[in-house]
Amino acid sequence: MSNAKSFVRLKPIAIGIVCGVLCSAIILSLSSLLFVLTGVLIESALDFLSYIILAFSAFISGYVAGKLARQGGMVYGLISGLFIFGIIFFGGLISASATLTFVSLIKCIISLLFGSLGGIAGVNKR
Repeated sequence: MSNAKSFVRLKPIAIGIVCGVLCSAIILSLSSLLFVLTGVLIESALDFLSYIILAFSAFISGYVAGKLARQGGMVYGLISGLFIFGIIFFGGLISASATLTFVSLIKCIISLLFGSLGGIAGVNKR
């Protein structure tokens, strides 16, 4: 019985993470297509764009998790945001030999903040 109960608690988080990752992948694909088609690539804008995409995908992840859980939106959003950050961070480690820096800490904070805000919004949305 407890295994089924823990699965019910993890299901909103898993679905939220999948939605957040898909949202991130779609936005990244569209923005890269836009950069290729226009030929305009401002490197200083890429950092800002990566923060925006991370915040949005963490928010969506937390929102979906909170909406499905119907309670504890802040906790579900925090967990979802943490997983979104982890996926992006470890993807960066694998592909670009990124290291843990101050920027990584900022991205983690952004992900946790927007994930929890999304979870709160998801629980309170009727």
